[in-house]
Amino acid sequence: VCPNQVERKNAMFKLFKRNDRTAFQPFSSPFVASGKVILTPRQVSYFEISILQDAGTDFPTTHSHRNPDLSDCVAIGLSTKSFRCHTRMPGWDEHSYGYHGDDGGIFHASGDMLKRFGPSFGKGDTIGCGIDFLAGAIFFTLNGKFLGYGWKNLNDLSSKELYPTVGIDSNAPVECNFGQSNFKFDLCAFIEKQKNP
Repeated sequence: VCPNQVERKNAMFKLFKRNDRTAFQPFSSPFVASGKVILTPRQVSYFEISILQDAGTDFPTTHSHRNPDLSDCVAIGLSTKSFRCHTRMPGWDEHSYGYHGDDGGIFHASGDMLKRFGPSFGKGDTIGCGIDFLAGAIFFTLNGKFLGYGWKNLNDLSSKELYPTVGIDSNAPVECNFGQSNFKFDLCAFIEKQKNP
């Protein structure tokens, strides 16, 4: 299978049409590593976002009504179909989990930070979020480094349909990588470590 065929059709975040509505499928798909396509089955699903420095010429110019005195916040995480993505950041309700860039905190089922998890992040950073189905855990990475598990022993992860989720309260453009190109994080090494602890 050629990576160009896989990257568009089997990205972790798949769109499809059903009854004239656009719907989303949970992520679990092949990914590209060192020029090779790594196929399922596997016990880990993962995606990354990169917060770009500025819009450059590839992005349309928009006029923002955002208060420039407020700090930017980009959040990454997972959610179910019930998550209200237009009014909440990931983790602000029981239908989502999130790691927030403005304070480095993790959130679930509340707008209050559960704990400071890792460093804050912003422009120029690449953040990853994954599900380790064997451990029943959700993990995060920052600029290719494993930060740890935000949640462990979530017994219902394999039965939940979780979707990659990004909350953006920033004027900085965000680029998503669902496996169509190499990740900054060495996902192959992580998967091998899971197989041979």
